[in-house]
Amino acid sequence: RFSSQEKPPPPADGDRKGSVRGSVRVRGSIALQALSLAPTEEEIKAGLEAEEKDKKVEKAVVQVAKEVAKEPAKRTESVARVPERLVVLGGFSNSKVNGTYIERNSDEYVIGSCSTFWSESKETFIFCRKGDKRWLVSYCTEFESARKGGLFSILSRSPQSIDVGDSKLIKGWESWSGREWKPVPEAGVVKVALAGDQKEVAQVTASEDTAAAMTPEERREQAKRFLKQLWARVLMIGFVVCFFSAGAGMLFQGAASQLVQDAGHFEQVWQERIELKTDDDLMNKTYIKIYDKMHRDDTVEPSAPKMQDRWVYAYYIRMSLIANLGYALPWFFLFTTIGWARTRRYFLLFFAPQAVFMFAYGFLAAAYLCGTGRLLLDDWPERIGGFVLAGLQTFVAIPYVQRKVGLKHAFRPIIMPYLILWVALVGLRYFVPVMTAMLTIEWNKVLFRLTLYQMGSEFLVGLTRLSLRFVPLEDQEEVRPEDKPLILLGIMCLFQYWGRIIMMDLKEPGPQIVCSFGLGMIEFFSRITVVSRDKAYMRVVLRSKLRMSAYWSGNAAGMKRFRCSTIYMHGVLEYLMIFSAFSFSYASGLTRAIDLASLSMNLCIQIGSELIVDALSFYWELFREKLPIVAAWDARKPNWAWYFGIFVVCFNLFAISQTGEYFCAFENPDLKDAVVLRYCGREK
Repeated sequence: RFSSQEKPPPPADGDRKGSVRGSVRVRGSIALQALSLAPTEEEIKAGLEAEEKDKKVEKAVVQVAKEVAKEPAKRTESVARVPERLVVLGGFSNSKVNGTYIERNSDEYVIGSCSTFWSESKETFIFCRKGDKRWLVSYCTEFESARKGGLFSILSRSPQSIDVGDSKLIKGWESWSGREWKPVPEAGVVKVALAGDQKEVAQVTASEDTAAAMTPEERREQAKRFLKQLWARVLMIGFVVCFFSAGAGMLFQGAASQLVQDAGHFEQVWQERIELKTDDDLMNKTYIKIYDKMHRDDTVEPSAPKMQDRWVYAYYIRMSLIANLGYALPWFFLFTTIGWARTRRYFLLFFAPQAVFMFAYGFLAAAYLCGTGRLLLDDWPERIGGFVLAGLQTFVAIPYVQRKVGLKHAFRPIIMPYLILWVALVGLRYFVPVMTAMLTIEWNKVLFRLTLYQMGSEFLVGLTRLSLRFVPLEDQEEVRPEDKPLILLGIMCLFQYWGRIIMMDLKEPGPQIVCSFGLGMIEFFSRITVVSRDKAYMRVVLRSKLRMSAYWSGNAAGMKRFRCSTIYMHGVLEYLMIFSAFSFSYASGLTRAIDLASLSMNLCIQIGSELIVDALSFYWELFREKLPIVAAWDARKPNWAWYFGIFVVCFNLFAISQTGEYFCAFENPDLKDAVVLRYCGREK
């Protein structure tokens, strides 16, 4: 305190600010304004007691400090006006303590000589108590009391003599047990960021606050704008997907037509003319399995019909293209995270030569087969060679790029999702055909689609999602939360496409309706419980609820942005896969539907159920949970439509190539009126 007749002492070195109790240190015009509001000599002489005078002086100084804080034009602009650090607390049982705290170091926020940190919710703040050098968490409403040395609540406290902004991320903060303070090993600082990171978080927080503060009418208008922009981009992508799917189906139809006509001159492939019980006498050596080596190599089953040269070249070119698309997936993940410019030279160095080699081998193998009638390499050596090349891309090329570019993360956002994708591909390729072949009753096929298939999808898609969640928000310069769904896109495409192919194989209205609307209910439940499920998965992986809570709360903003970006991408992807499965099924004939009308009815049922599910889900997410989906859409990559469209088209061709080989037909020469469909070698 100082009397009205004295000038304030100059601030000591290293002491940026002072507290009101003790010595209030102000500069220049601030001091003059404070002194002008101090009690006059006349008032003192009129009989004011010294204690009452001190209280009025103190009150005047506090009032002036608040007024000056509201007038930035009267202050010199300095770095102190910008929050310098951002601290994230996590691992506390009290959810009010967990969260992001932003540093405030201007005069009105300082306690003692230390800055304070304020939560984004403006409910709690952190400050340093000089006596034991502990950092305490209290309610924002008790800030003035804490600043004046009065009574205040303590929600949690740090160990003694630490710096809350220490890069070592001090844990072991204490919580009140009801009788004493007890340290919690996993509770404490989970992240410290600088002003640059805080700026990004502040922008997202501002967007979320704006979204949460909207009226229902404003939210509806925002939703209309979002859907209009989204579907304007997706419709063109859908047209291209249908075009390529139908084209691929026509190639399968053409190749199979030639083989079947050579075997018995059937005009319609895959069309069930007569339903027969497939007894042993129908199992002969003249059956057609698309692209089986018996239809290419003259030395294998000489009596089987052989491909014409044009279809041999088409086969090897297709296989080369599909292999290159599979090898390019980790590079696509790199492009979506750090951009084309930083990875271009390494892509040309590692991938381009391999792609040229694959096409050269395809032409050489086709020419050798057409010239000699024998395979250059058997199917199994080709597959083993393909896995070796994929391994080189995954475990040699990508880690090399990581070292050269200086990436912190390569395994979780790139290598791990790629490996999971290969596991899913092998499982779908060999397990699903066998299961569906055994399920001759359509209701059993519906049960399989809604249970076992969905469980496998959730396991592998959830594992990929979890791997991406373990890339923390502090590393968003490498992997932004808004870009993570593009990495998740591969595994989602694979399961959704194969699932729709299974559903397109249903020909009775009852199973079609039950399967479509049952799947819709599962999808709605999955979308509204994805956070709870991922927290449960993370808890299992970390083997600790506290560690899970600490990590999740420290990255809560990034988790929400990831979820919101996944929502709109998942919504449009379902429709693309439905139309792709329909186009390919119809053009190739790989369906048990009796005619186009039956197949179209199946399509309408699937689209109708999906529209209902999306309407309910978007209402729940936008209006009930008030998720900033539109903010996530606005924060997408500038060329998002190109990334999304090219990937969906290319990966769709990749998935189609794995589908067609499991449908095959054969003919008994003695029964010219029947074509029996076979699925992966098993009779239907």
